[in-house]
Amino acid sequence: MPTIRKILCQAAAAGVLALFAAVPASAADDIIALDLQKALNAPDTLAHIDGSVKFYFGTSTHPAIVKHLGEAVTNKKANGFGRSSTRGRDRAFLDGLIAFQE
Repeated sequence: MPTIRKILCQAAAAGVLALFAAVPASAADDIIALDLQKALNAPDTLAHIDGSVKFYFGTSTHPAIVKHLGEAVTNKKANGFGRSSTRGRDRAFLDGLIAFQE
C-alpha cells in the first residue's frame, strides 16, 4: 500500500515532467546568404566530399546533362549546441552535400 509521501513525490515528479513537456522548442528559421566557396573549401568539407559527385550552384556553368535523375531535396539540421551560428550552418550544408553524395 503506497504511503502519502510516496504519492506526493510521484505527483511532484509528474508535475515537473509535464512542465518540461509544455515548453516549446525553439529553432532558427532564418534565411541567410551562405558563402558557398568558403563552405566548399572548408577542411571538414574537403575531408568528407570525395569528388565522385560534382556540385553546381546557381547560374554556374556546367557540362551538358547526360541523364536527368530528377530532383533531390535534403533538409539536414545541425546540432548548434556549443557552436557558432556560422559553424552550425556550415555543418548543416556539409551534411546536405554528404547526403547527396551518398
